Amino acid sequence: MLHRNKAILDYSESAHAALEQFEGKLIHKEDKELMLLITKTIQEQIDNEDLTLDFIASQTSHSKMQLYRKMKEITGLTPTEYIRTLRLKQSEKLLKTTNKTVQEIMYNCGFNNKAYFYREFAKKYHLTPKEYRNQK
Repeated sequence: MLHRNKAILDYSESAHAALEQFEGKLIHKEDKELMLLITKTIQEQIDNEDLTLDFIASQTSHSKMQLYRKMKEITGLTPTEYIRTLRLKQSEKLLKTTNKTVQEIMYNCGFNNKAYFYREFAKKYHLTPKEYRNQK
């Protein structure tokens, strides 16, 4: 009986050891590595308004569908939503840390439509980019 309990404990510890934290969630180590690669790829191409799932898939050696499913499973977001989230986080950071104009920041973060950028920024932060900068 003791041997069996030890075997169960060893198994559960090995399964737990394969899990790591990513954005506050416990996920498998391989999934975390994939998300770190995806995030790095997006950050390196953040100013590219044409950044697509096709490009990310080619950089990670995954099919588009496989990547879509994995990203949705891990983050709860579609790839497009995840890209937009990273772009908005980068624009927030630039608003706080630089004196670039809102338009420069918008383009530096891959947005090419001012109305869309303002709408999405306000949706996430409940302020326009200019209001956000002024309240920092």
